[in-house]
Amino acid sequence: MSKSNRKSLVIGLAVGVVLIVALRYSSGARNPKLSVTYLTRTNDSGRSIAQFGITNLGDAAAISWPQGRIEMFGQAQTVPVACRPKLHRLLPGEGDVVQVFLPQGFQGRWRFTCLYAREGIRSRISDWQWGAGGPGPRANRFIPSFLKGVPLDVNATTDWIDE
Repeated sequence: MSKSNRKSLVIGLAVGVVLIVALRYSSGARNPKLSVTYLTRTNDSGRSIAQFGITNLGDAAAISWPQGRIEMFGQAQTVPVACRPKLHRLLPGEGDVVQVFLPQGFQGRWRFTCLYAREGIRSRISDWQWGAGGPGPRANRFIPSFLKGVPLDVNATTDWIDE
């Protein structure tokens, strides 16, 4: 075996071991569990903004996402809303205040569902790719399809809010 082939084999094995360890580490049985509480609603510059307190009661970190859902009482459909969390990574036992931008003409009984993701290899790849200084869409061809995207599978819903 030539020297260059041995180098390539060693590098390939090292990359494989790192990927296996990373996948094994990220697939643990740790789970974040969120609690969400309605705090207040303001009218800032003509926009209705609701604030919610979110606490991670689980044993793993949860990754915030700038989107949530509003459900109106008596309606089956939910409305996606923009959110502004202060913390990107909500560690176990930590809390955050999230601002939610409500739709115009919003009235009646409603509830809010926050959308978070589990911390793992997929969220780390997304942070690296789309974070400040990351390669963005240029890296898409190098990331396997099963590692793309962040599943928003950690969420919590408030009780019904009457205003």
